[in-house]
Amino acid sequence: MITYYILAFVGIAALIAPVIFILATRLSIYKTFPILITFYTPIIFYSLIAEGIISVSPEMKNAVGVSLNIVEIPLMLLFITYFSPSQKFTKRLLWVVGIYILFVVGIIISKGITVKAINIILLPGLLITFMMTAFLFSKFLKTAVVHGRRVGKAILTASIMFNTGVYIILYLIIYGLNATDPISLFILYYLGAIITSITLCAGIVHERRHIVKLQEALKVRKELAEVYKNTDRSIVFRNAPMLDFDRELWN
Repeated sequence: MITYYILAFVGIAALIAPVIFILATRLSIYKTFPILITFYTPIIFYSLIAEGIISVSPEMKNAVGVSLNIVEIPLMLLFITYFSPSQKFTKRLLWVVGIYILFVVGIIISKGITVKAINIILLPGLLITFMMTAFLFSKFLKTAVVHGRRVGKAILTASIMFNTGVYIILYLIIYGLNATDPISLFILYYLGAIITSITLCAGIVHERRHIVKLQEALKVRKELAEVYKNTDRSIVFRNAPMLDFDRELWN
């Protein structure tokens, strides 16, 4: 039992780590990274409740757990738009999020907020998230291996894909096999959280480095534009360094 408590402590610390890394790397207001913080906050809160570190009534614990199951998929899908290769892809992903939310609302209206409703809601969302991240990971992995670029995005999408895979396994164990041993389930949950956190934090650090380089390149572009503002733009274009980092990414 002591081993479990140690694992739980490390697991909760692992859940907090991505939030700390986002804040430390000053990505908390960058694009969709605030959504990732929003995603992790209720998960951390529920884990603290589940381990008795924060004491609440059983009704409150159940309400937090149900709310978490409802909001975590839309939040993760919204965060994934950060990895979108184009506005068209982003719009399609937002449509997926909207349709999924309507699906959730429809299920809740028809069946109420019950275990059966959560059972129906979760699996499609988990599968959509897994497929989206698997697609993006395959693209970023190719670029990372061939060109040595987009390493941060490859690690981040791999982390999210792995985490979603763990959630799918937990779903099948809980709802498919009707498992009732919470200790075994939380062991798997925390082990998955630890591995996810390590890779996620590594991806955040790599991505921060890429963002800094991109911002420096954009600054150079602005400075060149200012220097050559009265010059024939076609000449500047031919002589200035190429700063389009994403051009070959999806070829």
